[in-house]
Amino acid sequence: MPNRNWRDDWNPLMIEWLSVNGYRSLANSRYVDANNSVATNIEDYKNEINALVEAGWTRDDAEACTLLTNDARPGMARALREGSPVYASSTLAVCDVLIEHGRRQEEARRLSGDPQPANLYRNLHGRLGLMADDPNWISLDREVRNRRMFLPKKAGSDGPTWWFTSSSIIKAECDSQCFLPDGFAVRNTYVGGQVVHEYVNSDVVCFESAPADEDGLHAAIMLGNGTRGAFPPNCRFELTDVIEGGFEAPNGVFVRQRLLVVRATYAWQLTTREVQRVERVVLASREALYTRSLLGSCCFHKYSSSGMGIRLPLEVARHIARFASSHD
Repeated sequence: MPNRNWRDDWNPLMIEWLSVNGYRSLANSRYVDANNSVATNIEDYKNEINALVEAGWTRDDAEACTLLTNDARPGMARALREGSPVYASSTLAVCDVLIEHGRRQEEARRLSGDPQPANLYRNLHGRLGLMADDPNWISLDREVRNRRMFLPKKAGSDGPTWWFTSSSIIKAECDSQCFLPDGFAVRNTYVGGQVVHEYVNSDVVCFESAPADEDGLHAAIMLGNGTRGAFPPNCRFELTDVIEGGFEAPNGVFVRQRLLVVRATYAWQLTTREVQRVERVVLASREALYTRSLLGSCCFHKYSSSGMGIRLPLEVARHIARFASSHD
């Protein structure tokens, strides 16, 4: 289905979301078309979409990112865990958008010397928590509950104390309205665009950003106004610290919940669009020959047919991305 795009997946994604969340009587295309269509969601999330456009995103990228990183997340994550291609178009679309803008933001910080994004936060348990995105987050809960004291990784030790790869897009934020003395208040957007922050009694997960290195990117992909960010599917999260007894939130409120600090890693990779651009180029110039030598045995035809990005070493990927953009 080479011409299929993420909008073609929308109704099945929303039907799955409605069914899983207890609205089985509404889990049908007629209801989605009338109440939860792409057009309806674009209107409901217009403020978030416009914030991305103002930050330099194309409207197409802003719409795809905003819609696919909300209620569509669980369905795409479930399909990815099961190895099902049913939502491949949506998964590839949102991965391309997130990876491309994550790379752009990282390069902009590298060139300008600007700091990494602020720490972002999310509730682990309960309504709209990380466990709802991907049930494998329960392994973090078990890791913390089963140990009396957190011991950070020692220099030279083999591997982190805890890590896992999330099948879901992960969103987090640092908006001042999210922090209350008793815990985290998760953001929820209702039909009509009404935004409500709802308190959840839960451990809080802190996502610390860091500069890119040979392992990949470690910074949140910021979405618009600097208080919300996301991480793409297949992102690895490593536990780096546990703070018992509470923590001081960015708004100065002392939150009486345990804080679990994690670090993300995701690959600096070519997007599907870049793979297709380079695939079409006649590699004849000196620059093109250098690019070919960097690629080595990578087979673009194989990857572009399946739509998967190619993961490459950091400097190699940077060079090929520049080459691809210059031959658009």
